[in-house]
Amino acid sequence: MPDPVEAILHGGDLTAYLEAGEPYWRQLGSLRRIYTPTPGGLRALAYDCGPDPKLPSYAFAAFSAPSPEGTLLQRSVVVLWLGRPVLLLFDLCQGSDHPARWILDGLEDLQLEGKTVSFRVPGSPGRFHLSTVWPAAPEVSRTRGGIEVLANRTAEPVFMHVLRTVPGPEASPVSGFELAGARMGDWVVLFHTESRTARSPLSFETLGGEKVRVLLTGLAPGAWELWRNGWLEDPDGVVRPEAAALYFEARPGDFFLRRLG
Repeated sequence: MPDPVEAILHGGDLTAYLEAGEPYWRQLGSLRRIYTPTPGGLRALAYDCGPDPKLPSYAFAAFSAPSPEGTLLQRSVVVLWLGRPVLLLFDLCQGSDHPARWILDGLEDLQLEGKTVSFRVPGSPGRFHLSTVWPAAPEVSRTRGGIEVLANRTAEPVFMHVLRTVPGPEASPVSGFELAGARMGDWVVLFHTESRTARSPLSFETLGGEKVRVLLTGLAPGAWELWRNGWLEDPDGVVRPEAAALYFEARPGDFFLRRLG
C-alpha cells in the first residue's frame, strides 16, 4: 500500500494563534502561522473577514501546499469570533489514489472520546477541545504525542475539525452538492470540496432556529443569486476575487445558489 498523504498540524502553532487575541486572530499573517512552513511553502489563495471588516465576526483564509506524489493539499481555516476564537480547519487532498490522514502532534494529557479529544500543549496553561466533523466515519486514534485521523478508502479525502479553548455547542455536519461543513448554533460554515473555485450551482439545507448566519467559502468571483425554498431570496450576492467567500443571513430552509454570467 502506498504511504498516506499527510495533512499535519502542530499543537504549538495552534495554541500560539489562539492565545494571540485581538486583533491578530483576523489577520492573514496570523492565519498563515497556524500551519508550520512546509519545504515548498504555502501559497495564499483567498482571504476574507466580515461581515463588518472593522468589527468582524469571522475570518477566512485558504492556502495551497505541496505534498508527495503530486497530490494537491489545500488547507482552509475559518475563525468565528464568539468572544474568543473558534477554529474550523478544513483540509482537502486531491490528485492521488493514496490514502489520506490528518495528524495533530505536540500534545500531552490527551483524553479521547469518540471523535472528540481534549488535550494540553506544553507551555500553555489551558486545555483545548478538538472534534472531528468530516469524514463522517473517521478512524481516530492516539499516536505518540498526538492524534491521527484516517479517512476510509471510500470517503472523500476531506478533513474538517473544530478547535475551541472551551467546550461549546456541538458541531453537526452539513453537506450539499460539492459542499461540506458544519452548523454550530446559528452559524453554518461550508467549504467547497473541489480544489477549483465553485462556478456551478450549489445547494444545501438547514433546519431549525429563527435565523442562520451562513458563510460559504471556495466560490468563484462574480454575482451570485440566493434562493430559499424555491423563492429568490437575494439577487445581488457578490463574491470578490480575493475573498472567494459569501456571507448571508436568512431563515433556515432549502438553499440554492447559482452564479450569474
